[in-house]
Amino acid sequence: MALVPVVLMAAIPSVIALFYQSRIAEQMFKGVVLVSVLMAIAIGGTTMVALANHPRSAALQRQAATESAAISGLFGTYATLHVVSLIDTPAPADISWFGLSEAPGWFWLPGIAVAAAVAALAGALGRTEALPVATEAPPVGAPTLRLAPRQKAMFAATTWLRSNLQMGAPLLAVGLALAVAGVRDGQALVPGLLFVALGFLKIGQAHARLLIDDRGATLVIAGLVRSTVPYQHISQADALAASPPTTSFPPSGSDCGWGASTGRGPALGLRLTDGRAFVFSTGKAEMAAALVNGYLHRERNHADHD
Repeated sequence: MALVPVVLMAAIPSVIALFYQSRIAEQMFKGVVLVSVLMAIAIGGTTMVALANHPRSAALQRQAATESAAISGLFGTYATLHVVSLIDTPAPADISWFGLSEAPGWFWLPGIAVAAAVAALAGALGRTEALPVATEAPPVGAPTLRLAPRQKAMFAATTWLRSNLQMGAPLLAVGLALAVAGVRDGQALVPGLLFVALGFLKIGQAHARLLIDDRGATLVIAGLVRSTVPYQHISQADALAASPPTTSFPPSGSDCGWGASTGRGPALGLRLTDGRAFVFSTGKAEMAAALVNGYLHRERNHADHD
């Protein structure tokens, strides 16, 4: 199922090109079909690698399928509109790159709309089963803060992730360069603007905030994207002496876990019922872990910790 959008991305423009082959310049026809097939191979191969690398994480597989569907919808729509625009169009005098001429930039706009719709459909079809519910209180020895029966759990911390800044800055630079080149040479602006958007998105993801309250632990990225781990999916909390070296974001992360890790200093680690962990780098990891475990003890033991 994950490869269906990829196959359609190559099949639809290729079939249209074959149907109108006699009305499309030969070199233009070859270029469209070749690019469609090569893009399908690249996207399909990347999707298969992602699915194979994360066999234990249904959430990660769902993300890989959704991203593949979105990219396929974007480029498939662009290629299809390009094919239609080539029908009965004279071949340019100077044919290069198999006659693949640059399509109008506005072709990307319907592609973005189709990508969003296809991604939403793929995400809905790929919904996974609910996580198991934890019922046991954290073990003896885990850091625990005793909470009164009606005392609220409140904690907040922020962190900056240099890895995302290092990834976002080059994307932004490439996007600006492409946009400037497009304006100078009269080419399409959309590819450059897409890179600029990706750069800003990655830079925005460099700021992460953790909120712990009566709902659970919430990770807020760039002040907008929220993902909450409810207490029922937390087995226990740990104060890690060292943050893991990698950084991942909700809700998929990796087979091992997700969260916001700087790779330096202590971190809060939440053991989740799906076998993975939620990690957030903070100098107050001991306090955060004790607060979460205290809430779990109170709710699961139904005891007064006064």
